Amino acid sequence: MKHKLYIFWSYFYFHCKATAFFKFNFLLKNISNTIYQALGVLSLFIIFKHLPQAENWNYYECLFLQGYANCVIATFHLFFSGFTNFASKYLYSREYDIVLMRPVPSLLQVMAANISIDRLPNIIVAVLIMVFARVNMQVQISVFTILFFLVFLILNVAVMGCINILLCSISFSIDMKVNLFVPLMNSFEFARYPFVLYSKIIVFAFTFVLPLATVAYLPVGFVLDKIAQSYTLLIPVVYLVVLVPLTLVVWRRQELKYGGM
Repeated sequence: MKHKLYIFWSYFYFHCKATAFFKFNFLLKNISNTIYQALGVLSLFIIFKHLPQAENWNYYECLFLQGYANCVIATFHLFFSGFTNFASKYLYSREYDIVLMRPVPSLLQVMAANISIDRLPNIIVAVLIMVFARVNMQVQISVFTILFFLVFLILNVAVMGCINILLCSISFSIDMKVNLFVPLMNSFEFARYPFVLYSKIIVFAFTFVLPLATVAYLPVGFVLDKIAQSYTLLIPVVYLVVLVPLTLVVWRRQELKYGGM
């Protein structure tokens, strides 16, 4: 385990050094991502200017929810964005031959070599949005609550990462350059708003089929006493128990279908 962590850190370190040569691109990405989050805050402000309450959620509660969702989504992109263009980068270019030659698990290599450090400022901005919203809310945020949010962040990033890798593994068998998970990334927009605003069909689909409700709505709603079904908090745990072994097995079997050079 120590050896794998060292390898992961080495990949991350050299990736950061490589990024340093493209400072303008790094800066441009962060500016555009910051503007995107600012537009989300502005849209909420415009909505609540004409609608003070949305199903018992006020502006600052929704802002806190949006900040936490942005934090989870940005963390997901930080670690798993390398799998979205996996086929075109590794399979069609035959770069995956090099990956298989190294005495390191292929999943670890792909993840470590494609960490998107340009997402780090996104996470910082998302946390600042949460802090701003918290100052204007009548709710206590204790150390336990922070740990609760951190645990859910890790669980949800892992779950979405597993789904991403599972859909990415299909690229070994099917001639396609785009990961099937990419179209699903648009559905992340639903996670930024209270699910009480959606129809029951959407709520069911994004709770038990694609677990987007657990990204932000369930943990934030639980802390703010907006939901009573505390058992729904176990959904990401159940998904993770099923998805982790399934992902490892499917990836390994699909990988064996890679033809190489």
